[in-house]
Amino acid sequence: MTKAGGRLQHVCSTVLATPPSYWLSLGLLVVGVVWFQFLPSELVKFFNAEVGPFEQFSVAFLAAAALLALASWWHSRSTSWLAGGVVLIYATLRELDFQKMFTHRSVMSLGYFTRPKAPLPEKLLVILAIAPCLIAIAYLLRRAWASFCDSSFKLPGRAEVAHAMSFWIVVLFGLSHFSDRTTWFRLQGNVEALVEAILALAVLLLVVEIKPRLIGD
Repeated sequence: MTKAGGRLQHVCSTVLATPPSYWLSLGLLVVGVVWFQFLPSELVKFFNAEVGPFEQFSVAFLAAAALLALASWWHSRSTSWLAGGVVLIYATLRELDFQKMFTHRSVMSLGYFTRPKAPLPEKLLVILAIAPCLIAIAYLLRRAWASFCDSSFKLPGRAEVAHAMSFWIVVLFGLSHFSDRTTWFRLQGNVEALVEAILALAVLLLVVEIKPRLIGD
């Protein structure tokens, strides 16, 4: 079997390892999207509001995941858990709109740094503020890529389930960035808040699944 074929087989086996809790979450997403199509536009706007139910669920799920990740780091002293906790804290703050609360636009957009409207000292402070998150993301990506490229890497026990859950998190993350483009999806209203709520739930379920420690250093 070629290397590409082996990778494809690995992806298929990973998807098949998806636990029932994730299939249920994905099913809720599909049901929710269909349900949206039969709701009055006023209700759709209510559910998708910045302070609506789905946004509140997202914050609650991410905050719980962050606390659990930091507790797991305290228990295991794993750098991976610390990095994961840092990323989840920033994700929670993003759901609370901290990324645009103190600046003229979101600091997560490239335009904030490339346009001259924000003064240089402010940009430097922003870079310092988001640096821990960027470092944590780079560390986790390096670990993930190293394990993926290691052809001898064998998934012990629940780790295969964790990889399956991580795969769906990537899929949901992509959907969250495109779900507001109704010309692509031809759906009534914006389902981005619903997708992000399911994404946050998926992250929480992943943290619950792999605690207290499956990722060694």
